[in-house]
Amino acid sequence: MPKVMVWPIALQLVEKGIVSLEESINNYLPKEYISPMWDSVTLHHLLSHTSGITNYEITRDYYEVVNGFCLGNTVDGLVKEAMGKDLEFKPNFCFAKT
Repeated sequence: MPKVMVWPIALQLVEKGIVSLEESINNYLPKEYISPMWDSVTLHHLLSHTSGITNYEITRDYYEVVNGFCLGNTVDGLVKEAMGKDLEFKPNFCFAKT
């Protein structure tokens, strides 16, 4: 999904009361992806690139993409590696494209 579509869709979910911009992302992740380091990271931080979570798409080659769709272990690999690393900075402290 193009990034330009993520904000409007996220805000529609907020408007419907399905998600909150200010709750921890851990509230919305499957159990295998919950990380204590992400307790203070919110959906707003992710959408505004202020989460502090490392951008692993730059440092690793996980992508197996065909016709715009991620295949195999692409997402799983990115999330699990990020879970094992400290945040680069405190959420909302600075901006970094993630």
